[in-house]
Amino acid sequence: MPDTDRKHEPWPLAVAALLLFMVSTSLAFLGIAIRYPDPPVVDDAYRAGLAYAERMEPLAVPEAPDEAPAGE
Repeated sequence: MPDTDRKHEPWPLAVAALLLFMVSTSLAFLGIAIRYPDPPVVDDAYRAGLAYAERMEPLAVPEAPDEAPAGE
């Protein structure tokens, strides 16, 4: 006959409380992210990337020659 007066173990409730806390925190973060979305930094990222590449082109490091000097 099972003992019905035995105390319940606390760990299942602790695990359930942690899971409930994690789910509610995740839903809160999702609500904040939906309510306050980050605006894009630029409207046309492709054009901004091309302009950046053109500005950085003069700073490019020249490639090393493929052949060794003739004197060696």
